[in-house]
Amino acid sequence: MSILTILTDGAPVLRRVAAPVNIMEIPGPLIRGLIQDMLLTMRAQHGIGLAAPQVGHGIRLVLMGNEQATTVRQAFPFRVLINPILMSTTASILQMNTEGCLSIPETIGDVSRPLGLEVQYLDENGRAQRVKMNGLEAACLQHEIDHLNGVLFIDIAVNLRGRRP
Repeated sequence: MSILTILTDGAPVLRRVAAPVNIMEIPGPLIRGLIQDMLLTMRAQHGIGLAAPQVGHGIRLVLMGNEQATTVRQAFPFRVLINPILMSTTASILQMNTEGCLSIPETIGDVSRPLGLEVQYLDENGRAQRVKMNGLEAACLQHEIDHLNGVLFIDIAVNLRGRRP
């Protein structure tokens, strides 16, 4: 296992739509190894979410979790989401969150996103999952899915502050 380099704005892979993971590779050694390295990287950087394009892999793979949160409201379980698809959102009920990104260091901004969602994905064992998420967990997943679609939070944020690349 190793800590991976997190790419920053300007890296071409961050602006491309990521390719679906081949289901024949789940739960293969390449995907398992990447998941382990991404988890180590995310935790070393104190992140709550990491998408494969952020570490140079243009595939639809997301890790997220905030088990160390100081409040119950901010805590959500660790998940591996392969080929995630948003099935529905609470488009009429939005939340404004202050977001940051490991790929845009020292910059934060306010992003409005649906408060809740339902997502379908494959877990690290290739099993189909369907989960409802709300609050910070839903915002985190939407942020990571943006990465899979070549979108950075600075593209949609207002009131950006900090050091811009």
